[in-house]
Amino acid sequence: MKNIDDDTLTFLLKHGHLNQQELSERGLDSSKPLKYADVVNHLAKVLQTEKWFPRCWEPEAAGEAIYEMIIVERKLPFLFVCHVQRHSPLDPTLLVERKRRIFFSARSVARFYLKYDFGLPGNLDGWKVTP
Repeated sequence: MKNIDDDTLTFLLKHGHLNQQELSERGLDSSKPLKYADVVNHLAKVLQTEKWFPRCWEPEAAGEAIYEMIIVERKLPFLFVCHVQRHSPLDPTLLVERKRRIFFSARSVARFYLKYDFGLPGNLDGWKVTP
């Protein structure tokens, strides 16, 4: 069994989830920890190739639930914009915060995304991510 492959790691970083059967079918072992630096390097490579991560950012229509995640937009090879928005805890359709933050390297935006969207180092869908 292998620890994790690039496609699976990217899937998880896009907020995907694998159950035990899917892990077994892919021949993966989530008991072996991942190194935080390896996850940062992987995500930085992905961010260099995708315009949007984990999906394209579009404002919700009135009355739709607010998407509460960090979305990274690659403007140039050295310019990234993080779009962050949050809804009210009492009403998922009520926007209470929308921010943009600019980064000048893929590694720095990857660290920001991993820290604030996943709380890493920590747990990533059953994999322990260690410093």
